[in-house]
Amino acid sequence: MEKASRFYLAVLALVVAVIAFVLLRREREPSTAAGPNAPNAANDASASASPALTAVNAATLPRGAIGGRVADETGKPIAGANVCAFASSARLASAETDRPRCATTGADGRYRIEDLPPASYRVTASAARRPPARWRDPIELASGKTRTDVDLVLTGDAVLVRGRVKDIAGGPIAGALVHVGQGGFWDPRASSVTQTNAAGEFEAWAKEGAVHARALADGYTEGSTDGVAPGQVLEIDLTPESVLQGRVVEAGTETPVPDARVIAEPAEGFDFGDGGLDSRSAMTDAEGRFRIRGLEPGRYRTKASALHRWGSASESTLLGLAETSREVVIEVHEALSVTGRVVHDGKPIAGCEVWLAQKGSSASTHARSDDDGQVHLDGLFAGTYRSNVRCENAASEDTYEPITIAKEPVRGVVWKVTTGLSIRGVVLDATRRPIADADLSLHSSNKEDPRARMRWSHATSARDGTFHVRGLTRGPWSLEVRGEGVTPLAEPLEVKVDGDIVNLEVILPAGGRVEGSVVDESGGPVGGLRVGLAGEHRDWFTNGTTTKDDGTFVFTNVRAGDYHAYAQDGARAPGSKDDDVQGAFVSVTPGQTARVKLTVDSRRGEIRGKVTAEDGDVVNDAFVDARRESDSAGAAPGEARRLLGHRWGGTGAVLVDTDGNFTIGKLAPGSYTVCAFRKGGGEAAVENIKIGTSVTITIRREGAVSGTLAVTSGKLPERFTIGANDPKTGVTRREDVFRSTRWALGDLPPGQYTIAAEAAEGRASTTIAIGQGEKKEGVALTLEPHTTVRGRIVALEGGAAVAGMSVFATPNDGNIGSIPIGNDDRRHVTDADGRFELERAPPGKSMILAFSPESGWAPIFFPLTIEAGRATELPPLRAVKARAKGALTGDLGVVTQGWEPRPGMEPGPITVKAVRPGTAAARAGIVAGDVIVSVDGHDVTGDSGYLFAGLTHASPGTKLTLGLERGATVEIVAEKPSAPAPATN
Repeated sequence: MEKASRFYLAVLALVVAVIAFVLLRREREPSTAAGPNAPNAANDASASASPALTAVNAATLPRGAIGGRVADETGKPIAGANVCAFASSARLASAETDRPRCATTGADGRYRIEDLPPASYRVTASAARRPPARWRDPIELASGKTRTDVDLVLTGDAVLVRGRVKDIAGGPIAGALVHVGQGGFWDPRASSVTQTNAAGEFEAWAKEGAVHARALADGYTEGSTDGVAPGQVLEIDLTPESVLQGRVVEAGTETPVPDARVIAEPAEGFDFGDGGLDSRSAMTDAEGRFRIRGLEPGRYRTKASALHRWGSASESTLLGLAETSREVVIEVHEALSVTGRVVHDGKPIAGCEVWLAQKGSSASTHARSDDDGQVHLDGLFAGTYRSNVRCENAASEDTYEPITIAKEPVRGVVWKVTTGLSIRGVVLDATRRPIADADLSLHSSNKEDPRARMRWSHATSARDGTFHVRGLTRGPWSLEVRGEGVTPLAEPLEVKVDGDIVNLEVILPAGGRVEGSVVDESGGPVGGLRVGLAGEHRDWFTNGTTTKDDGTFVFTNVRAGDYHAYAQDGARAPGSKDDDVQGAFVSVTPGQTARVKLTVDSRRGEIRGKVTAEDGDVVNDAFVDARRESDSAGAAPGEARRLLGHRWGGTGAVLVDTDGNFTIGKLAPGSYTVCAFRKGGGEAAVENIKIGTSVTITIRREGAVSGTLAVTSGKLPERFTIGANDPKTGVTRREDVFRSTRWALGDLPPGQYTIAAEAAEGRASTTIAIGQGEKKEGVALTLEPHTTVRGRIVALEGGAAVAGMSVFATPNDGNIGSIPIGNDDRRHVTDADGRFELERAPPGKSMILAFSPESGWAPIFFPLTIEAGRATELPPLRAVKARAKGALTGDLGVVTQGWEPRPGMEPGPITVKAVRPGTAAARAGIVAGDVIVSVDGHDVTGDSGYLFAGLTHASPGTKLTLGLERGATVEIVAEKPSAPAPATN
């Protein structure tokens, strides 16, 4: 059941990542509360806002500077070091934050970075043969202010990172700005900043190991890549930019709105209100005009905010390659605001981020407090909002009175934070040597109150291993340590915080090392391939690396234990099938080096072709992607097409040239589904394409659907989202609608679509078939109110209550933007009696997801149909105690089909589709066609099918008893994923 286990883990990781991202954006921990909502009199000084505070465009305010000194570990100044300040602000356009502002140190090691608009800055320094270093905290630079004490120390040895930046046609890009450093997209750390030469080549210095590189150049979109150094030449491809232009005007008039901030964000992504991933922004000029540059081809929704104004475009905009859009007109309406002050132990505090989220909506807005602690949040509408505050080194309150906005702005709100408690300590290795640059992550772990709000904090150890975490609350905290050169703790360190802790020692275990190589069947090296290392631990997101150009890879500081090393990206051993176990088994001993060699199919194949329109015209703005079609006995028809429709798991999309031609390279043997798509509109796919062949893909006329929205009771929503999803192809479309009852979705290829409208007031959906070029009008959707779902989670064995599991409900139609729904008061977390309540569950076919990575219970995926407007009481959900230690799972030798935790699934009997010869299942007499009805005596048929994954996702050596529909009962033992790999120490 290796394939099923991998799928189970992949789905869990994806769902947990999405939920974590949503919740982190909503909560912005480590402290998630604000002070009492206590409006003051209108003439109170705290209710007035300074011009700097209320200015939407911070670039118009007086500039400041950051200065300091760069030295080595002995205090000797470093001349010629490059120091850069990276800006972050919701009041700056992308053009102000894309490129860092930099300065070079003089002979005395001193530097000064001028012309800095008010913002939050991350400051890094780099020099030859030294790893880059970062200033310990973000710097909140107020308008016109100067900091002169930002001193950085460069210590240790670095390796040279080499790479090249080129355009999609392969030509070099000179003068591109490149950032290279440790830490990826989610965790930017210290960076070396350099530029490409005339040949598009660059060099930078970084610590040995994993690196992340980003490149920017005028006229192109941003590009990035991950790799390892030394031993790999990094390649970054940049796409010619598209431009979205338009005007912002007062609603119902042609009156221009200057200094409005306009955001363009991908139409198929989640809506986070303030701009999500891949969003870009610009400011309007005196005539209300804007130009947003640096956009990839695709469909974008646009919104604008100005002082006491907010609005969005009536429809999304589709951009082709290097295309400048037609004029997009955004009408802004009168909006309300919230003004207040963040107070730290009674005194104003600067640099705190305050978030407001409207109840029942995923949209949010945020702002930072100024030097006087003041915060101004604009672009709000009538409703009830909850606040969250995040201050570096300060703790907020646990609870907060909601802010209700009616017809007038709310002023005089006071958000209280306190100094809180702190932990001082040191990170040491097993020999008690200090560990520098270790990342310490802490979260509260109140087992006595499962519904206590979780708080987060973090710190990075200094070069002497010391760290200082501030702003903690009283109670138990869980501490984990990660980073380059760090052997993770076997279990999180539990720390009881009753007061300030001054001498905590965090001693890391001794680790081992895994060295390996990946070669093809001819013995040639396979570079640039991801390799995973699954072990008996919970590091599902971190145990991966990339092979160097010579095919070698290294995992350092690996905890002792057994591991399964395997090639990712769909690579498999020559002559094998998807149902075969891939990779090799390896054991790690502290202080020793284990070696492993992986052999995979050669990746030298190509598929060439051309993309045309229905009338034969060339299409020169399409991306083309390919995915190998699975030969698994349990593969669902069209799975490759569905995954490409979601843009997941392809080889890496390439852009056609000016004549519509494309070449997809580095393909392993097999049959492929090839999909051409114009981002946001227009796509087609062809199946069963062999490598070495040529194919023509024709993008035909697409259809559209439009209609109106109504409600069963109450008033119409002020805003709603309308989406379309075809589960068979994975095609999705999405539009946001503001102050209108009419909606439209265009550029839909033929398919069977679920059309769904979502709003705070409820949800509506219907299924519609759309033919080629067909336009359907007059589709009426009626919002049905969300409903309450209550339930209880108990242990499968013994029936005891399971506390601390987070429970969410999400629509099962696969529409993008369907964010799992919980409760602000955390009733979605099971209490001591295992009970939970979801107050806004979506009507219709849905999925209940329950998980708790810290609890040791397997996640639950439970499909159900929720009746609109009627409270639903679920039967007890049974939780399985996790049977696998971390990500290392045993192999049972069977491939099953019938229950998979994915949108649109229809649970069915768990049927054995194939049995691999020589495995535990084969020896036990299981044959293809058998239906599994029980595992260890527990029924896994019908509504109990969700138990199957948790019961069979087990560590090697686990004995399982399977009941078969034909009446037989067999015993099998989960085996190691593969035979032990030869290892030398």
